[in-house]
Amino acid sequence: MIDDLGFDGVVYGEERIPLTLRSCLYVNGAGCHTKKFEEYRLGNVLGLVVTARIPLVYALHSELNGIVSSGGSPRTLEGGVSRVRAFYMYSDGLGIDPTKANACSLYCGWVKSLYKSVNSGDAKEDGCYGKASGMATLLGNATGLGREFFVLNAGLTAPSKKNAFPQIDKQNLGDAKRFIDDLMDIRNCLGIEAFQRPLPAQLKMSNGQEIMLYSGLTQHEQLLADKLTNVSLRVRYALYNVRVETELMLFISQTSINLSDAAGLKFQELKFYTVGDSFEARTYKGRKQGEVIFTAYGEYKPYFLDFLAFRKALGISEHTNLLFGKLPQAGRTVSDNPNPRSLIRLMKKLERPFVIAGELRKTRQNWLARKAGDPALAAEIGQHDLETFGRYYERPNHQTATTEWSNYYRSSAKAKRAALVGECTGQPIPVKELPAGFEKPNCVNPNLCIFCISYKGIKTYSYIWSILSYKVLREREKLVSLRSNADVSGLESAISRLDQIIGAFETAGKKCAGWLAKAAQQTQMGNYHPRWSGFIHLLDVASL
Repeated sequence: MIDDLGFDGVVYGEERIPLTLRSCLYVNGAGCHTKKFEEYRLGNVLGLVVTARIPLVYALHSELNGIVSSGGSPRTLEGGVSRVRAFYMYSDGLGIDPTKANACSLYCGWVKSLYKSVNSGDAKEDGCYGKASGMATLLGNATGLGREFFVLNAGLTAPSKKNAFPQIDKQNLGDAKRFIDDLMDIRNCLGIEAFQRPLPAQLKMSNGQEIMLYSGLTQHEQLLADKLTNVSLRVRYALYNVRVETELMLFISQTSINLSDAAGLKFQELKFYTVGDSFEARTYKGRKQGEVIFTAYGEYKPYFLDFLAFRKALGISEHTNLLFGKLPQAGRTVSDNPNPRSLIRLMKKLERPFVIAGELRKTRQNWLARKAGDPALAAEIGQHDLETFGRYYERPNHQTATTEWSNYYRSSAKAKRAALVGECTGQPIPVKELPAGFEKPNCVNPNLCIFCISYKGIKTYSYIWSILSYKVLREREKLVSLRSNADVSGLESAISRLDQIIGAFETAGKKCAGWLAKAAQQTQMGNYHPRWSGFIHLLDVASL
C-alpha cells in the first residue's frame, strides 16, 4: 500500500535517492537520513506503519504530485517534500501523530518553533516564512480547510521589507570593491594549472589568508593518492564550479546582466564585439523582441577572453552549452538554481562578505548615473526604461549634492549655500511680491528662500530634482491643511512661486529642459530627492 508514495516523472541521477513521503508514515521516520531510511525500515528499526497517519500523508502526497504533473520543477517538488518532512519531524518530537484533525494545532506550534529559531539567530526570517507559508498551502489543500485557515490561526505574516534607508553609497562601493578584489584573487589562483596539479588547490588571498581546496572530496578520499592526482572533471567538478561562479559574478559586475539571464546564456548564441573603449556582448532576449547589447568596460575584455580560453582548455562545451554552466557531481544532475552556492560557501569559510548579484548591478548603474550626470544614460546602458531604473535601481545618493555644490562654489567665490537648495549671492532681501503676512527671508528658514532676491538656482539635475520634490512636499502639506480646514493661502503662494522657478529653469537651455523632464518622471514615480523624501513619506503616513 505504501509503495506508491514516490513521484513518477522525476529524473534522478545515478546516486540520487528518489523523493518519497513513505518515511512520514513511521514514528521518527521523517528524521532519518534518506540513504538510511530503507535499511531501517526493512530492519524493523522504525517499527510498523502508523495507520492514523495514512490519510494526511496520502493527501499531502497528492498535492505534491500535482507539482510534477503540472510541469513544476524538481526543485519545487524537493522544497515541498523538505517542508513536509520538517513538519513531521516536529510532530515526532512532540510524540504526536499528525492527522487531518490535529494538523492545524500542530502547524501553529511548528510555526512558533520556527520563529524561536529566528529570534535566537539560528535562522533567517525570510527562510522560515517561506517554509511556513508553503506548508500552509499544502495543509490547507490536503485537509480542505484552505490556506488562509492555517495562516490566520498561526498568525503568520510576511516579513517587513527592510528598507527604507539603504546603506550609504560610499559603503556600498567599498563592499563591492572588496568583493571584486576577492573574486580576482580566486580566479587567479584557480587557473588551468590548478586543474592539472594534484589536489589540494591552494587559494591565496591578497589579505594574507590561505585555504586548501579539495574539490568536494571527503576526508577519507583526501587520503587517497589516486583521488588527489585524478585531473578529470568527474573529480574536479567542485573546483570548476567555484571558478565559473566567480567568473559569473565578475561578468555581472561588468555588464549589469540579471543573474538568471547571465546564468542562462548559451555560449554558441553569443557574439562579442569591441567598440571603442567598450566591450559588447550581444544575444537575443525575448522580452525585448530583438538583439540586446550588454556593455562592459574595455578593461574587462582580457579577463573574459582568458576565461573563454580556460573553458576551452578543459573541454567544458562537451559537458554544458551554457557560458557559465556548472558541472554536476557524478551520478547527479545540476540544480537549476542560478545562485552561486559554491562561491557563497567559500566566502563564508573565508569570513569575507558576499555581495549578491542585484547589489553589484545597482552599484554599477548608480556609478554610471553619477559619472554621466544622466540617469537616462545609465538606464539605457543597463537595458531598462527610465521608470524601471528609477523604481528598482537608482538610489538616493548622499554625495551627489555635496559634489555639485563644491564644483559650483569653486567657480564663484561669493556664492554660499542657500537654506533651501541652490545658492545665495548676498543678504536676505525680500522680493516685492512677498505675500502679506509672510516673514522676511532670514537665511535660516528654507521656506522663505524662494521669496528672496539673493536666492539663485544652479543648473544641475540634482537641483531641479530637489525643487520638484520640494514642490510635492508643499502640495502634500496643502492637502493635509485642507482636511483640517486650515488656511492654505501661504502654501498656495509658495507653490505658485516654485512653479515660476521651475518654468525659468526649463527655459534656461535644452540641457536644463532635459533635466527637468527626467526629474519630473522621477517624482511622478514617487522617487523623491533624498533631502525631502523622508518628509514626504512622513506626511503620507500622517494623512492615512
